[in-house]
Amino acid sequence: MNYKDAVEKIKNIETRYDVMSIKVKGVSVWPFIRIKLTDKMFDEGTEAQYSGRSGMKKVLSTLFYYNPLRFFKSSKYWIFSGFERRKQVGDKAVMRVSGGIVEIFPSARIIEKPSAQQHSFPKDYIKERNVISESWFLLAVHLRMFLLKPFKLNVQNEVLLNQIIAECGVSFNVQSVLRQLVSQRVVMSRVLSLSQKPNKVFIECPYPVMGYVWALHNKGIEVVEMQHGVLNNQHYAYNSLYHSSILYPDKVCVFGDVEYQYLMSDESHYCKNVIKTGLYFMEVAEKSFMEDPFAKWRGEYESIVLVAGQTDADTELTEYVNLSAKEMSNVLFLYVPRHVDDVINVSGDNVLLCPGVNIYEYMKWCDIHVTVTSTTCLECQYFHVPTIFYDVDNKSSSYYGAVLTEDNGVLYTKSHHDFPEAYKKVKSGEYKYKEIFSRNTTETISGVLNDKN
Repeated sequence: MNYKDAVEKIKNIETRYDVMSIKVKGVSVWPFIRIKLTDKMFDEGTEAQYSGRSGMKKVLSTLFYYNPLRFFKSSKYWIFSGFERRKQVGDKAVMRVSGGIVEIFPSARIIEKPSAQQHSFPKDYIKERNVISESWFLLAVHLRMFLLKPFKLNVQNEVLLNQIIAECGVSFNVQSVLRQLVSQRVVMSRVLSLSQKPNKVFIECPYPVMGYVWALHNKGIEVVEMQHGVLNNQHYAYNSLYHSSILYPDKVCVFGDVEYQYLMSDESHYCKNVIKTGLYFMEVAEKSFMEDPFAKWRGEYESIVLVAGQTDADTELTEYVNLSAKEMSNVLFLYVPRHVDDVINVSGDNVLLCPGVNIYEYMKWCDIHVTVTSTTCLECQYFHVPTIFYDVDNKSSSYYGAVLTEDNGVLYTKSHHDFPEAYKKVKSGEYKYKEIFSRNTTETISGVLNDKN
């Protein structure tokens, strides 16, 4: 089942069943279950990278990347971020999303999800000093899940839940999923008992760690989500028909007006306290990356095309790029995979694989951008770079069709045969690019820190 069908199936189930009556320890666990069920249906598990032997190896290998004793250093603000969201600027790996918080409040505690890329960066690339690895949290959650395995969690309205799982037609270990949620809550509760409570906790991606949010709310701590990627009515984390004051954040800081309008609309039930803060790294990129990284190729090729890869669509996108490149020998395609270790089989003299580069630098200087649904299409609007979507299974148009049009320098193609014509159009057209990202990010975040929003 593809992603779109899985999301529609879950939403249809929500219209027919009292899903919020499915509870554990008096709290509706449907918001977490719907994420995991959707993952299972389109086989794109959110936490798969931290399961199994390879996942545990990654967790264990990063336990001491940062000094764990920093945990005992108190701070008013905690930030849950991810190492893979850092972007290199000069000799520093900058926090792409939450860097503005640290710029204002340098002693904020950063709890960083590990990444396979981590050991390729010397530790002195990390400017922030108050950083610990989330590997400690992940390990504690994993161990507690293991210890709870012989015991069955009591689920209120379990009959309904089993009926929904059967209707979804997948093999789904609901006890394992609920053990993860409850273990997250218990681990975070224990962490809070060992440390001075923060005033606020910022989380870049809260939906895989709803158990943390649960525990923080139990302690009366405000949770603020920092938008890190796609946020719209097609995203399974944000399009539920129900709201949860326990498992959802209290505030959401979004890139700009598009996400703000959706979250504030009657269609959304996620969170109504929404602040347009922009994306911190856009301010950084605007001041940095002053030299053209493609200068050596400018005389050889008419255009430089940046391809933003995506783990869930790389196979289709790679074929599209390889075939398009055969027809466009005057164009250089630079394929940047989402993760350094993603397996991408590019072919052709004018297709280069570029793992680990700073995609923001490439976005700023490329001539054309190609992707399926990556939010790089939004960031390219900021840099006034046109986008050609490969609209495989209508993913691109369902995500962005109502937001980005040909007037904005955006074209949707169904196959590689459409690429040459789309290329001619974006090369010859004049466009009005959208102001996707709000400005004055650091100043606005300062207001969030000081409760002015």
